[in-house]
Amino acid sequence: MDRRSVLQAAGGGAVLATVGLAGCLSAIPGIGGNDDTFESVAKWLPAPSAVNQDHYGVNTMDPYALIDAEDHLPDELNDIVANVEQMATEQLPGAASAEDVEYLVTGNFGPFEGTFDVIEGEFDAEEIEESLADESVTHVRTQGTFELYETDVTHVGITDGTIIVANTTTPTETAATVVETEAGDSPRYASEHDGFDALTDEIPPGDIGHVKTTDPIEDPDLENGYLTGVVAKGAMFDVEGEEVSGTLAMVFEDESVIDEEELETALEGDGLQPFSDYEIDGNVVRMTETGPTEEFLGSEIV
Repeated sequence: MDRRSVLQAAGGGAVLATVGLAGCLSAIPGIGGNDDTFESVAKWLPAPSAVNQDHYGVNTMDPYALIDAEDHLPDELNDIVANVEQMATEQLPGAASAEDVEYLVTGNFGPFEGTFDVIEGEFDAEEIEESLADESVTHVRTQGTFELYETDVTHVGITDGTIIVANTTTPTETAATVVETEAGDSPRYASEHDGFDALTDEIPPGDIGHVKTTDPIEDPDLENGYLTGVVAKGAMFDVEGEEVSGTLAMVFEDESVIDEEELETALEGDGLQPFSDYEIDGNVVRMTETGPTEEFLGSEIV
């Protein structure tokens, strides 16, 4: 696959979308997966209003952690491993192997509005730019430390160690906004949405996970883990070979709307599996669990 078709395929987000991660995790459940705070992810995420959204989902992945646990993954996640390896070795400019991709963050605006991706790894900006020189790619401008390029449908930002790929209805504006967000020149998700801000204090960046905000849920669907009053939800899993440690957090509109009977019912069904117990702190419900990789990553919450 040539460089131009790579950029049109939207890099990492194409991988996440193709293998169904966005859909599977978006039951509402950094960069720098080695950081112990979600700020390493949140710093890249624009406020929804800055990208013409009310809410959007965020998928995260440390592909090498999954590749390293390949023998223990459930069948439905093995496609993720295969697609990430293909992306790194055949599609992503400047990457030599899957190990060069350290972390992926995807903002998912929905099936008709596209995605943006932030891909961190062992990338040399000059090497990538040289590889693009003979392709039908237009240099748009320099923004901060990033060089911005565009094709017919995609906008790409490149700097040492980071590639941003925007494949949205307004890719130029999206890529520029992501760059501005990380630089502190555009508002972040957490500054606009109190539920998201609270969530970032409750979950670590994981090897695989999903975060999303929503309008307060009025019609609960306990079988699928949708509880009354939830405004933000995130699930993150750290994979250590055959074992996984998971964290699930739900932020409610107000602590007074937390219904423990709903929680117990949801835990008895499949909607919050593999989690089995919870703690409440103000308007936040938090769950942690450790167990077999295949069982946990094959659960409904993932």
